[in-house]
Amino acid sequence: RGGGKERIEERAGLPMDVVMEQPLFGAVVICLVFSALCHIKSLIEGSCSQVDQIWSISPVVYIVYITFFDPSFPSPHPRLLLLSALITVWGCRLTYNFARKGGYAGEEDYRWPALRKIITNPWAWAAFHIGFISLYQNVLLLLVVLPALQASASPLDWARDGPLAAVFCLLLLGESVADEQQWAFHQRKRKGGGGGGPAGQGG
Repeated sequence: RGGGKERIEERAGLPMDVVMEQPLFGAVVICLVFSALCHIKSLIEGSCSQVDQIWSISPVVYIVYITFFDPSFPSPHPRLLLLSALITVWGCRLTYNFARKGGYAGEEDYRWPALRKIITNPWAWAAFHIGFISLYQNVLLLLVVLPALQASASPLDWARDGPLAAVFCLLLLGESVADEQQWAFHQRKRKGGGGGGPAGQGG
C-alpha cells in the first residue's frame, strides 16, 4: 500500500483506485446500498421493518465479501474462511427461524407506529426514518462483522481457534434445539386453541 500513500502525498488528493483498495470500502458501499433499498422499500410498503428482514442476512454478505472479494486480502485468509463458515451457519439458522414465524409476511413491528405518535413532525420523522431506521441500523449490522478484520491480523491456529469454533457450534446447536422447542410449543398452543397469536419473531 506504500505506492498508494505516495500517490496521495504527491497529488494531495485521494485517487479513486486507492479509495477502492481500502479495507471495508466495498462493505461500506454494500451497507449504503442496503440502507437505500430498505428506505425505498419502506416508503413503498409503508412499513419501517425492512431492516428486520435482512438483519440475519447482511452480516453473512459482509463477511463473505471481506473474505473473498476485499482487495485487502489477495487470497482468502484461513481465519476469515472459518469465520465465514460459522457466521453463514448462524445466519441461516436465524433466517429460517425468522421466516417460519412470519417475519417476511410484511407486518410492521409495533414499536414504529408507537414512535410515529411521538415524532409527529413530518420533517423530524423523515430525518429519523433515514438516519436511524434505514442507515444506523444497517451500520450496526456492518459493525457486527468488523472484529473479523482484527482476527485476520493473526494466522489460523487450530489450538486456539478450534476450541472456540467448537464452543460456537455447541451454542448454535443449543439455540437450534431451543428454537425447535419454542416452535413446537406455539404449534401445540395454536392447535389447542390457546390463542396468543403468532410466535415471536426474535432469534
